[in-house]
Amino acid sequence: MNLIKYQYQNIGENKIAYKRQGEGQTILFIHGIVTYSFIWRNIAPSFAAKNDVITLDLLGCGFSDKPFNQDLSLKKQAQIIHAFCSKLKLQNIILVCHDIGGGIGQILAVNYPEYFSKLVLINSIGYNYWPVQPIISLRIPIIRQLIISVLDMGMLSLIIKRGLYYKNNLNSELLTLFSLPLKNVDGRKSFLQFIKSLNNKNLVEIDTQISELNIPTLIIRGAADIYLSEAICNRLHTQIKNSKLVTIKTGGHFIQEDEPELISSYIKSFI
Repeated sequence: MNLIKYQYQNIGENKIAYKRQGEGQTILFIHGIVTYSFIWRNIAPSFAAKNDVITLDLLGCGFSDKPFNQDLSLKKQAQIIHAFCSKLKLQNIILVCHDIGGGIGQILAVNYPEYFSKLVLINSIGYNYWPVQPIISLRIPIIRQLIISVLDMGMLSLIIKRGLYYKNNLNSELLTLFSLPLKNVDGRKSFLQFIKSLNNKNLVEIDTQISELNIPTLIIRGAADIYLSEAICNRLHTQIKNSKLVTIKTGGHFIQEDEPELISSYIKSFI
C-alpha cells in the first residue's frame, strides 16, 4: 500500500487524503487516534485483488488537512466520511474500523445504514468507557504546551510500545511512521484539537440505536489491549444481535502491527 499515491477529496473547506486500489466491493478502512492510514499497510493490500480498497486519513490526521480551530469530534468525522462516500458514489461498503475509528463507524452505521453492508470493529472505543490515559493527560494545558513546543519522542515511543503485544515490533521505521504528521507545529496543534474535540456523549447518545443495528458485525479484540477495556467489545457483542466476537491473545491495542495476517484472515472469512 505504501507504493500507492495519496489522492485528495475536497469535503467542504478541507481536503481529505486517501489511497485507493483494486476493483470490486468497496472496503473502507478507518484508523484511530495517534495513527493514520499507514496502520493498514500490512492488511489492506491483501484485499485489493477482489475489492475496491480505500484507506483514508481522518481530518486532522496523516496527510489530510490539519485545522486547529474546527470541530474534529466523532460526529463531525462521521459526517465528513458520509460526504466522502457520497462524493465518490460509494455503496454497499464494508467498513473496517479501529479504536476511535470504531466509534466513528458506529455513528456511520446508525445514521447511514443504507451505505454499509458489513461492519468490522477492531479494539473499538464505545459507550462512556473512554477517553482513557494517555489521552486524558494530553488535555492538561502544561502537557499540551510541551507537545506543541517539542515532540517528545520518548513519550510517543512509550505509548506505542505499551500498545503492542510484540514489543520488538517497535523499530525506527514504525516510530517514524507514527511521528511523521507530528513533526511540525501545525500537525501537533491539530492532533491536540482532535483530542480536545473527543466526547463520549457522541456514542452514549446512540446507545439505543446500537441495539437496533441489523448490519452483520465482526468485533475483534486484542486480549493484550491495555488502553481499552474488554467490557466495550463484550457489550457491543451483546447489543448488536447480528455480531460475532473474536479475541486474539497475541494482539495489543495496535493489533494491526501484532497480527496483520490473522486479522486479514478473520475479515476475509467474515466478508
